[in-house]
Amino acid sequence: MSIFIAVIIGCLLIALCGDRGYCDEQEYRLTRYLMSNYDPAVRPSENASLPLSVKIQVLLQKIQQLEYETNTVKANWKVVQRWNDAHLRWNSSDFGGIAVLRIPSNQLWRPDVVLLNGNTADRRESHAVVHSSGEVVLLEERSLHSWCHFDKLHLFPFEVHLCKLSLASWAYDASQITMETPSFGVDGLLTRPSLEFVHELISSDPAPKIIITDTIARSTVNLELRLHRRSPLSQLMCLLLPVILANMLSIIAFFVPSNSGQKLTISTQSLIVLCIVLVYMHHAMPISSERVPLLVVYAGCSAVMVSLSILCSVLTLTLHSQSGCRLRPAAVPMTLKRVIRILAKLFVMDCCSVKASDSDKKEKNQLDTPKAPVEFTTDHIEHYNFSPSLRSHRKQFLFDGTAGIAADTSAGGLGSVATGVGDCGLGDLVGQTVSMVWQAPPLAKIGESVSSFDERLREELRRQDIREEWKTLSLLCDRVFLGVFFLGSAVTAALVLICSS
Repeated sequence: MSIFIAVIIGCLLIALCGDRGYCDEQEYRLTRYLMSNYDPAVRPSENASLPLSVKIQVLLQKIQQLEYETNTVKANWKVVQRWNDAHLRWNSSDFGGIAVLRIPSNQLWRPDVVLLNGNTADRRESHAVVHSSGEVVLLEERSLHSWCHFDKLHLFPFEVHLCKLSLASWAYDASQITMETPSFGVDGLLTRPSLEFVHELISSDPAPKIIITDTIARSTVNLELRLHRRSPLSQLMCLLLPVILANMLSIIAFFVPSNSGQKLTISTQSLIVLCIVLVYMHHAMPISSERVPLLVVYAGCSAVMVSLSILCSVLTLTLHSQSGCRLRPAAVPMTLKRVIRILAKLFVMDCCSVKASDSDKKEKNQLDTPKAPVEFTTDHIEHYNFSPSLRSHRKQFLFDGTAGIAADTSAGGLGSVATGVGDCGLGDLVGQTVSMVWQAPPLAKIGESVSSFDERLREELRRQDIREEWKTLSLLCDRVFLGVFFLGSAVTAALVLICSS
C-alpha cells in the first residue's frame, strides 16, 4: 500500500514540474549556445576597425571623507556600464521566448574602466544583464578615492570645492573604445546624505574627450563634483563670535579706570580666549599649505592687537603711578605738555590742570610774594600789671644783672625807650618795655612757622598739579590707544572681507 502511495505522489510531482523543467532546459540550452564559443578576451565588436561604444552612468551614493592632507575625496559610487556585444545575440523565439539572460560578469568581456585621477579602493560586481539584441548592462559599486585640489580652503567655512573625475579604459585606446555619459547625477534611492557637505555632480564635458596619457590616446568621460558645506553659519558662530567678544572686552578695558586694578586682568583674559580659539581652529579647520584661512588671519591679528593693548595698559598704569608718588614726583616735560594740549583738543577733553593759565600763575605769584611783617601791640599788657607772676618776672628782669634792661642798652633797653617817656609814669614805662622784650621771642617763632607753612603749601600745590598732569597724561594715552586699537581692528576686518570677495 505504501508503495502505491509513493508512486502516485511521484507522478503528481512530475506532472506539476514538467513545464518548469522545460523552461530551465531552454535557459540552459541558451547559456550553452552563447558561451560555447565565447572568449572574454576578445573585444566584442562587429568590425575590428571600428571602436566599441561604451556608455557610463555614474551615480554618487555617499561621500565618506575629505582628506585635506592628501587632497583626496573618498566616496561611494554606483557605476552602470552599457555596451553591445555582437557575440551575445539570439532569437528569443528559438529559446522559449527568453529575451533576458543573467550571466556572471567574470565570464564576459568587460571594459576595464578605471579612474585616471585616483584609485579604486573597493569594487563589488553583480551579474551582467544580457538582452537578446546583444546589449549588456553591468552594475558595479565602487569606492573611489579621487584626487581633488582644495584651493579654496582660505574661505572656510564658505569654501566650494570642485573635484574632477576622469573615467577611461586602461587597456584600450580611443581607436578601440569610445566613452559616453548619457546620464549622471545622484542616486536618489540609495544615497546617504553627508552631515557636513552638500554635493552636486555635474558634467564638465558631456561629449567624449580624447586625452593622451603614457603616449596612449584615451577616450575619457570627465565629471565634476561640487562640494560646499551644509551649515556654514554654525561653524562661523563657533569660531568668529569668541574673537569678536574678545575684541569688545579689549575695548572695554580702555575705559576701566587705572586705579581700579582691572585693566590688565580684562586684557589678559581676552588674550587667553583668543589663544584658545586659535588652538580650536587648528584642530577644526582644514590644513592648507598654500593660503592661511582668513578666519585664522583675523584671529591672529586680533591676538596681536590685544597683546599690544596689554603693553599700552602697562604704559598707562606706569604713567598713572607717577601721580601716586608721595615723595617728590617728577614734573611732566614741556614737550609732553604740548602733546597733551593737542591731544586734548583732538579728543575733546578737559585738561585744565595742564594748562598753565594766568589765574594759576597769579595765585602762585601771590604765594611767592613775601607778606608784610605783622605788627604786634602790647598796650593790652598794661591792664594785667596786677598779675603776681608778671611782677616777679619784672623784678627778675630789672634787677638781674645778667638779663636786665640796663645790661642790654644797645639792644633796646631803657636807653632806647627813654625818648618814649611822656605822661606815663616810670612804672608803666618799665612794665611796657619788659612786656615787649618778654614777648619778642614767641612772636619770631610764629613768623617762622607761618613762612614755613607757606612754603609747604606752595610745595603741596605744586605736587598736586604734577599729579594731575600725570593723571591727565595717562587718561589721554588711554584714549589714543583706544583709537589706534579700534582703527586697527576695523582695518583688519575690512582686509579680511576684501580678500574673501
